[in-house]
Amino acid sequence: MVDPQPITYTPQFEAPTWRDHVDLASAGAPNGFNAQFRSLQAEFGVLKGVVQQLNTAISSLIQAQNGIRALITSADTTVDAANNTVNTANNTVNTANSTIDKANNTVNAAMQIAKNQPPPASLNVTVNHSGDYTARCLVSYDDLLGQRQNLPSGNLYKGATWSAKVPGGAKNVHISCEEDTDMDDQRVKTILDRDLPIPLPQPITKTIETSGIATDMKFNIT
Repeated sequence: MVDPQPITYTPQFEAPTWRDHVDLASAGAPNGFNAQFRSLQAEFGVLKGVVQQLNTAISSLIQAQNGIRALITSADTTVDAANNTVNTANNTVNTANSTIDKANNTVNAAMQIAKNQPPPASLNVTVNHSGDYTARCLVSYDDLLGQRQNLPSGNLYKGATWSAKVPGGAKNVHISCEEDTDMDDQRVKTILDRDLPIPLPQPITKTIETSGIATDMKFNIT
């Protein structure tokens, strides 16, 4: 920014010195009243110009001051808006932290309860097959996500043993077995079909007899 030129004033009028009883009053002479008054009038014109310069400089200063005040006001508004945004963000963070703390407390409480609770009961199914035919078994259940899961045995021949484990928390547990033989009118015959509760009130031991042969298939469910 260029510094403004200084405003100066140098008096131009210098009144003559008259001597009593020596100098005569005159209107038109170089030192006469007319010339002196014109010089005074010119001096006043110079003063007027200086006053105008001062007025212009003062007006410029006032405008600059008003501009600075407007900038300060705008800056204050911006700062206030930024502070409000920061305060809002802090409130949001505090709310989020509070929610996280509550969630952590809930998880910790659930974990503490889980530590003091026995693990959810599971089921173990064991099938011993001793018949002279092919057998097939299937254990199915709904897992924790509600998806149906199937545990097939495949073909079981005489002397085969098959086991399946149903995890804790499963629902709608079902076990079924069938025989595949030509001794009956129906080639495939269901020999066991039932739902199982979890936990079991007590272990289940069941013996299946088919075709008149004892202990064709033995189930142990715990």
